[in-house]
Amino acid sequence: MRAQACEVLEDSSAPRLPFPLGVVSVDGKSLWTTHQGEVEGLEAVANDEEGRALWRLGALRAVLTSALAAPCLDLEFIGAKEGESPAFRQLLPRVVEAFGEHFGVVTADAGLTAAQNAALVRELGKHYCFGLKANQPTLHEYAMRAIASKQCPARSRTEERAHGQTVVRELWTHALTPDEVDFPGARTLLLVRQQHWDDEDNLRAEDYRYFVTSLDTTVFNFHQLLRLVRVHWGIENRHNWTLDVVLGEDARQPCRPTRTALEVVAWLRAMAFNLLACFRTRLPPQGRHLVEWTRACELLRDSLVHGRRQTALATPD
Repeated sequence: MRAQACEVLEDSSAPRLPFPLGVVSVDGKSLWTTHQGEVEGLEAVANDEEGRALWRLGALRAVLTSALAAPCLDLEFIGAKEGESPAFRQLLPRVVEAFGEHFGVVTADAGLTAAQNAALVRELGKHYCFGLKANQPTLHEYAMRAIASKQCPARSRTEERAHGQTVVRELWTHALTPDEVDFPGARTLLLVRQQHWDDEDNLRAEDYRYFVTSLDTTVFNFHQLLRLVRVHWGIENRHNWTLDVVLGEDARQPCRPTRTALEVVAWLRAMAFNLLACFRTRLPPQGRHLVEWTRACELLRDSLVHGRRQTALATPD
């Protein structure tokens, strides 16, 4: 898969988002959970509500979300009694060694927000943007107070239509002075408020999310910081969702329920996703949007089965 990813990254014509630095997003995803019987190579993690033993395998994924195709770069598998943070410290150095020239920022959800992980990112010469929740109570509460005390207009704002509603996202920031917080390399605290409004201007949903980052506005401007947060969420929308819904990762598993089989199939699915996603970004768009995933699957199948001539009208040179 490394050769496949390198080929994508070294293609200067591959569509990318307008960031000053490339962005790799890291996120965990379950591969297999069962109580049907012992799984070779896995330890039982716990018991379910009915007292039955559970076997579980997940994977931490590194995805280049600053590329429109969002290709997967690497995986680190996580057994039942293994944690995401130790997996992150195994995964990131490999990703930097193999693909470091193609990105400068690492994003992750609050589950990976830890001083040791932040220090590792900075030691490897990259910036981070990590989510903040109650697992970092001191820093989370400080961010809430510091940004609330500003009482100023949002630094950046976007508005778009999605699923019959208007989605408004706004960004507030707090620039940190050296040693203001005890977190390695922290330069800025972020608040993103997301609101969903119906066509009658009724507020249907509202969400507040906090972040800590080593970036400041000399590297990313306010609009780019707001977009960076949304790009991280893209690992769920563009990568994990596609693996589940289009490639059936959750619904279909190897015929032999062993850890080795699960890992091999996970690699194959990641490679299949990269191929499909890169093919999809090269198809003529449908208005302002990329071709639907199901249609991209059909066109790729026809191209592989019947040859390029059959899809020449649908696929650009």
